[in-house]
Amino acid sequence: MRIIPLLLHKNNNSFKGVNYQNHIYLGDILNQIRILNDYEVDELVILNIENEFNKKENLKLVNTLSFESDFAISIGGGVDNFGYAKKILNNGADKIILNSTIFKNFKLVEQISNVYGSQAVSIKLDVIRDGKKFLIFNKNEKISLDDLIHSLNNLNFSELIISDVSRDGSMKGLDTELVEYVTKISKKLNLFSGGVKNFDELKKLSTNKKISGIIVGTFFSLYGNLKTPLIHYLNDQQKKQIRKI
Repeated sequence: MRIIPLLLHKNNNSFKGVNYQNHIYLGDILNQIRILNDYEVDELVILNIENEFNKKENLKLVNTLSFESDFAISIGGGVDNFGYAKKILNNGADKIILNSTIFKNFKLVEQISNVYGSQAVSIKLDVIRDGKKFLIFNKNEKISLDDLIHSLNNLNFSELIISDVSRDGSMKGLDTELVEYVTKISKKLNLFSGGVKNFDELKKLSTNKKISGIIVGTFFSLYGNLKTPLIHYLNDQQKKQIRKI
């Protein structure tokens, strides 16, 4: 199972938030990349949280980050057309993460995968729990997670990222019911994000062969009870414990 750090990007800096709000400054994103190189991570997710990402200087940043990194980089946030997706991938990103744009442009998934392969496309769903139901909000519309996943199963992409909005940054642990729910109906590689609390939980999740990866933000970027901004990752022994299972 892959354990993937997450960084939020804005103005060449990285941040971490709670429930998609209250973003805490972590530092220059290039410095974070170099730190993660030292930790020998396999992969990194970078999500843009500024309004205008489609600028030449930001594409230049993608190129710089991909050049500096020793690992695969997935880029998301503001990707709403094939031309821009093409620029990101041609500037060194390994994967594109699509989110809200899929509700108005399913064809974008096929456009990217037809040129770069299905492995270059991930779809991220921001999930809200309503009692026993799991929903996606698109503007004022509530969409059933079940219905949406069944529709997405027919598209040519490799990874489905399920992000639990209510647990984002909480370190309360992943919602195991959500994990079970998704892995029963999804035909894709399933990655989960939102609430990872400690290494023991990661180790336990690594035994679930239906989980392709866990995307982790707060646990790797805010340290201790005071939640001090500090990028860290698994040590060699922890990596071995997860990968040998």
